[in-house]
Amino acid sequence: MLNREKQLDVVRELTDIVGAAAGDPTLVNRTWMLITEAAEGGWGINRHANTGAEIVVAAVQSQEIQSELKILETLFVICPEEKS
Repeated sequence: MLNREKQLDVVRELTDIVGAAAGDPTLVNRTWMLITEAAEGGWGINRHANTGAEIVVAAVQSQEIQSELKILETLFVICPEEKS
């Protein structure tokens, strides 16, 4: 759970992001936000109730897979298959 200081920080930062993305700095004065936090095990993904730790592991594995794919793509560009 976020403490009050972190709630204030999250709202401030996300509101600034919305204003910047819209290209309208005055939008921060009209942006409403609702913070909700999932209970531990409350993230249902792929028919499984995931804990925060499981989501972190999945994210790291996904990043590792993406890195490996980029390496393979680079190798393919450097050494493309010969066409007959």
